[in-house]
Amino acid sequence: MRSSQIKARALENGCYVIAPNPAGNTYTGHSMAVDPLGPTLAGLGDKEGLAIVDLDLSLVAEVREKLPLLNNRRADICADNGLPVKLR
Repeated sequence: MRSSQIKARALENGCYVIAPNPAGNTYTGHSMAVDPLGPTLAGLGDKEGLAIVDLDLSLVAEVREKLPLLNNRRADICADNGLPVKLR
């Protein structure tokens, strides 16, 4: 479930998503890095570790041009800082 949500956030925002999560003890791990189109660039599974990924920032611009999903942002209910605006 978490993996699907992370990939959805990357696609919706047209950006890389780096999602760390502790591993071991009561934690589940599964830290991951996802590119703007949703494919997983690195996933650590349930182990502790370090992943190094190359981020191509031109891909962000390309994805946002081809999939201008941010243009659908509702400025009337979202402030510029990303926090909800109180409706009157």
